[in-house]
Amino acid sequence: SIGTFHLAFPLRLNIADFNVSRNDTIFAQGELADVNISFWPLLSGEVEVNYVALEKAAVNTADLIEGLKVDGEIGFFRVVARNIDLEKELVNLRQIHLHSADIDITLGEMPEEEEDSTRLGWRVNLHHGGIENCKISLNMPCDTMSAMLELGKLRLRRGAIDLGNERYGIGAITLSNTAVR
Repeated sequence: SIGTFHLAFPLRLNIADFNVSRNDTIFAQGELADVNISFWPLLSGEVEVNYVALEKAAVNTADLIEGLKVDGEIGFFRVVARNIDLEKELVNLRQIHLHSADIDITLGEMPEEEEDSTRLGWRVNLHHGGIENCKISLNMPCDTMSAMLELGKLRLRRGAIDLGNERYGIGAITLSNTAVR
């Protein structure tokens, strides 16, 4: 269900008071979802996302992903991406920010990977990002293990993810007012 829906040219979508559900399970709800995409790069196979923002939202993946459940609340989330090249499987993120979130991640039994499964070749580059005032809980009931991370302030610069080669890196990270339990 949608409270207010606004679509502006070229590609700006603003949804207020939204709720995404199936049967009695609510997957996402919130006060604001705002997406702004540049039109002309789409014609050459590139996606230029001026921004995607969520405010006062809740998420619950329930049984959407086998072996993984993400449940929590997000105060503010914003990502700015440039040059998402669908053909080259390349994403360049200028910034990503998460503020005032309380997220619970539960890892259950993961399905066996099929031998003929295709590996993802996507590469993601991040110019800078930040997380402030967030709690992230990780639960692994199969291993009877759990941990909680309380992030006061985290700043990242020059991050890179290469899924095809399974390489991950961060140029610089600054962490303050943080606790692990």
